This record gives sequence, structure tokens and C-alpha cells, in this order.
Amino acid sequence: MIQGKQFKITPVGAFIYDFLDDNLISKSYADSLRSTIKNIHESYIIHFDKLERFLAIDPDLFQDILKLIVNKNETEGIRLQVWRTSLVYISAKLGTILNL
Repeated sequence: MIQGKQFKITPVGAFIYDFLDDNLISKSYADSLRSTIKNIHESYIIHFDKLERFLAIDPDLFQDILKLIVNKNETEGIRLQVWRTSLVYISAKLGTILNL
């Protein structure tokens, strides 16, 4: 349903990935999530409560998303943020130092 469709990207669009059934988790949806973040052009707090499901197929996804957010904040003058509980939880699950 999501693939091949043209949506106006809004911050709320990032939440659609939380509602994907576990059977649909794939590398293509991880790449689509990256693209969604790239196409957000307004300030917003992003929740990634179910991002962990993607880490098994794309271990770099969380760090890549954080890099995108940092870059957008620095270059576009918007303020994208990751909800604190999401950041703490995923960071703990990764067990590594994030290299941003």
C-alpha cells in the first residue's frame, strides 16, 4: 500500500512505520523510512517506539536516521527531535556508542 504511492510527506507520515505488521518489516521499508525522514521539512518530535523491529534486517537504521536528523537540523534550520524514551531505549538496545 505504501510502496509506489505519492504521499505529501508530513511528520505524521513517519508514524505509519509503527503500524506495519511484523511480517511486512523489510529492507525496502527501512529505506522508505530513511526517505521519509529526508523529506520532512518542518520541526517535529519523532517517536520510534517500534524501530527495534527493523534493526534485525538493517542494523545501521537508527544511527542513519539520527545522522539525517542532525544534518537536517544543522543545514535546514528546522528542529527535528527524537522522543527521549525512544532514543534511550534504542540506544540501550544497540549497546554501542553512536557515532554522529
